[in-house]
Amino acid sequence: MKDLSLPLDAFVRAVGVDHEVPHAMLLGAGASVSSAIPSAWQCIWEWKRKIFLTNNPGLEKQFSELTLLSAQRGIQDWLDKQGGYPALDSHEEYCFYIEKCFPVGQHRRQFFADMIRNAKPHHGYKLLSLLAEAGIVTSCWTMNFDGLVAKAGGDYDITPIEVGMDCQHRAFRQPRRGELLCVSLHGDYRYDELKNTD
Repeated sequence: MKDLSLPLDAFVRAVGVDHEVPHAMLLGAGASVSSAIPSAWQCIWEWKRKIFLTNNPGLEKQFSELTLLSAQRGIQDWLDKQGGYPALDSHEEYCFYIEKCFPVGQHRRQFFADMIRNAKPHHGYKLLSLLAEAGIVTSCWTMNFDGLVAKAGGDYDITPIEVGMDCQHRAFRQPRRGELLCVSLHGDYRYDELKNTD
């Protein structure tokens, strides 16, 4: 199969020629970082720190800055000595630490709800909405569950159609002009189990 990766300038030219063909966008897991949503890596370290600090009260000041390598090493060394925790950078970390930090599903949901409550879609999300408004993009498939694609779309002359765990049937509906299908590939924080996180 031929590599269909295009540099940005070639992509812009291709869309200019192919503007009558509906396009789909796939957003990576880091797309929301510019909208002040923590990355998966940042979330993992936040959960590790919470576990560490609730077991080591009084060290909050020393471990307040997670970008410091010394803070990360201190937390990781403690976790490694306890046993039963995944190795650093293991693919198991995300699911393991969210469930270890917040064993109750409602608390996990609240953690994510609090995180995204005041999030404002950054420029990329607004551009995506403009492309949808012009009929160039008809669907967006995302690994994020922050709802920023739909939130941004609400400010434009389009109707975001969200597809998540509770409404998967919407993915199969006939698309209409002026709609943007917004599909969450990993499920949603509102439900206990996130999908495809390993």
